[in-house]
Amino acid sequence: MKSLGDRLETWRRLFDGLKAHPEDAAALAEEHAELGRYLEEIEDQIHQAGKHEAGLREANRRRLELEGQIAELHGRIAFLLRGRYGKRNPNLHGFGLEPHGVRGPNRRERAETPEAAEPQPG
Repeated sequence: MKSLGDRLETWRRLFDGLKAHPEDAAALAEEHAELGRYLEEIEDQIHQAGKHEAGLREANRRRLELEGQIAELHGRIAFLLRGRYGKRNPNLHGFGLEPHGVRGPNRRERAETPEAAEPQPG
């Protein structure tokens, strides 16, 4: 399939060719005018799409820039809060941070608890 650019070139050549041959253009005046309106509209749509694509690229570039700044700031604030409260302090959960080095009982310790060791009546 031809690209849109190739098809536009073909359509534009037909439109311009009709202008160059007034005897044919007169018989097809209505169709020629309609083709001209469509070509103008599609070229305007292509131009508008290009502007939107450029805006989208700029928006994505800025979003990525902001993500980096936010990630750096998040790390800095987390570092300061861990310094203030202690890196293992459970109060860090209130800030959405995981305390460092806080672990629950491991599997072996859980298996040795009295509840796990006693058989269930049944």
